Amino acid sequence: MLSCKNTYFILIFVLLFTVTSLAATAGVEAAKVAVVGFESRGLPWTSNRDLEEKILEGLASQYTEKLAGKDIVNVVDRARVKEVLEQMGYEPGDSLDLSAAAQVGRMVDSNLLILGSVESLEVTEKGEVTVGPFTLSGVEVEVELTARLVNAATAGVLTTYSGSASKAETGIEISDLQGISFGTEAFADSAVGKAIDEALTALTEDTAAQKEMFAKGTEVPEVEVLEAEVMAKVGDSLVIDKGSEDGVREDMEGSLQRKLQVEDREEPLSVTLGEVVVSSVDSNTALVSVREAEESPETGDIVKITLSAGRMQTGKVEKPEFSSSYIKKIETPDFVIYIDRVTRDGDEVTFHGTADAKGEDTELTLMCPSDYSFYDNKGQRIEIDDRIVTIGKTSDHGDRYPSPEVTEFILAGYPTNISWTIDRVPEEADHLARVKLYLETPAAGEVEINLDGVSLLSQY
Repeated sequence: MLSCKNTYFILIFVLLFTVTSLAATAGVEAAKVAVVGFESRGLPWTSNRDLEEKILEGLASQYTEKLAGKDIVNVVDRARVKEVLEQMGYEPGDSLDLSAAAQVGRMVDSNLLILGSVESLEVTEKGEVTVGPFTLSGVEVEVELTARLVNAATAGVLTTYSGSASKAETGIEISDLQGISFGTEAFADSAVGKAIDEALTALTEDTAAQKEMFAKGTEVPEVEVLEAEVMAKVGDSLVIDKGSEDGVREDMEGSLQRKLQVEDREEPLSVTLGEVVVSSVDSNTALVSVREAEESPETGDIVKITLSAGRMQTGKVEKPEFSSSYIKKIETPDFVIYIDRVTRDGDEVTFHGTADAKGEDTELTLMCPSDYSFYDNKGQRIEIDDRIVTIGKTSDHGDRYPSPEVTEFILAGYPTNISWTIDRVPEEADHLARVKLYLETPAAGEVEINLDGVSLLSQY
C-alpha cells in the first residue's frame, strides 16, 4: 500500500504532467490556419473555364476538410475564406502574392495561411493501355500539388508541403471527363477524381507530419532594440555605425540619447534628446535625421532604433514581398502603391493594387472625380457612368455619390488591397490609351497615377 508521502508526490507529478500537456495543447490550439486556395497556370484539358474553377475551388475545399479532420489545428471555414477572396476580386486559380495573403489572414482573423499550387494536373489520352490480355484506349492522370505555410503577420514562409498521385482509366476519353460535373459521384469515381483525392490525402499527411510548425508560426518574436553610436554630423543629419546588415532600413524611427555620468552612480544615466528617422542606409552605416532635439547632437551620442518584431531573419529586417509583375509603382513620402493587375467583367474594368504605409500608420484616400473619363484603344475620350473605389473591404460607388472617395487608416507593415473600377469600356478594346487614377495621402496630397497603354488582355 502506498504511503501518504508517495501518494502526495504522485499527485504532484500527475498535476505537473497535466498542466504541461494542457500548455502544449493550448499552444497548438492558439494557431488558426486558413487554406487560401490553389493557384494554377491553367488546366487546358478541361476546355471549360467553369469546370476548371470548380476543380480548383474543390481542391481548396477538400484540403480544408481533410486538414480539419486531422484535428491538429483550428481551420477557418472555407465559406468565410471564399467570401473574402471574392471581395478582393480574386478568382479560383489566381496567383496571390504574400502581401495580399497577409491581408486575407487579417480579414478572416487567422494567424496562419496555406497557399496551394497546382504544379501539375495533366490528363493525357493513351491510344493503347494494356490490361491483362486486352489493349484498350484510355487516359492517364498525373497530379502534383504543393503548398506553403505562411505567417499572416510577417508574410514569411514557414515551411512547404507536397503531395502527388497518378491514375489510369480505360474506356474513356478526355471529352468524356469534360462532360462530368465536379462534385458528382461520377467525377469522384473517375481517374481525375481519384488522383486528386490521393494527392490531397498525401498533401494532408505531409501537413500533419509537420504539425509543430503551426505552433511555431504563432510565436511572437522578442522586440529587438538596436543601439548605434553617432560617428559624425553631416549638416542637419547624423551618421551612425549601424546599417542594413544590422537590420536598419529607411524610414525606421528611434530616439537620440546621451549617456551622462552622475556622481554616486556606477552606471551612466541615459537622457533622451529627441527623435530620429532613418533617411538612407548603407551596409554598415546609416544617415538619420533629428526631429525636435532638446540639445545639439554630438559625436558619441547614442541612437536607439526598435527593429520590427516578426520581420527579422538572421538579424536582418525583411519587407513584405510584393508581386514582381506589377504594372505601376508609385512612391509617396508616406506610402508605396503598387498597381499589379487588371480584371474585366463586361464593360467594367478594375485596376487592383496594394498600398503599404511607410514608417507610420496613416490614412489613405482613393478618389474618382465626378467628371471622371478615360481614353479607349482608339483614343476616344469616354465619360464613365459608374465608378467604384475600394480599400480593403470598404468601397464607394460613383453612381450614387457625385464625387466618390473612400478613406481608410492603413497600418504600417500590413499591406492593404486597393482598387478602382470604371465602366463603359468598349467590348473590342484590347487596351486603354490612357487612364488616370487618383489618391490622396497626408504628406503628398493628391497624387495622380497615369497608366498609358495598359493592356486588357495580359495576365498580370
